[in-house]
Amino acid sequence: MQDKKIVIVCRGVIVDGEKMLLVVNEKNNFYCPAGGKMEFGEDPRQALEREIIEELGVRPEIGQLLYINTFNDGETQASEFFYEITNNLDYINIENLKGTHGFELSKIVWLDRESNEKVFPEGMWQDFKNNNLPKNKEKYITG
Repeated sequence: MQDKKIVIVCRGVIVDGEKMLLVVNEKNNFYCPAGGKMEFGEDPRQALEREIIEELGVRPEIGQLLYINTFNDGETQASEFFYEITNNLDYINIENLKGTHGFELSKIVWLDRESNEKVFPEGMWQDFKNNNLPKNKEKYITG
């Protein structure tokens, strides 16, 4: 039996008007905000900065904590921290986003509120579609 594990993931919510910047990791087939696992010795903001630079090649300006998401797939229990990225204009041209770990991503896209793609976490995506991202206080979701 494989050991069960706990991971902490940090993701950046990058929004430009009616669109959100999302990625698809080569290991799965769904859209989510860019980011990744926190490494030993990092705090969530440090992990997010490192992951965004690795994946997209642009240093993020990290704003408020928007969401804390938890999920358990039977083998891994994860807690995810979703932070607002305030320098969204630096990410507009996705052809220029070239991180050292960009090979981990099969797609980088801007999806608009009308998109029917599968985006995780679903609660965050529904809030975005309804123009209702958290303001002034983080929101807890599960999924």
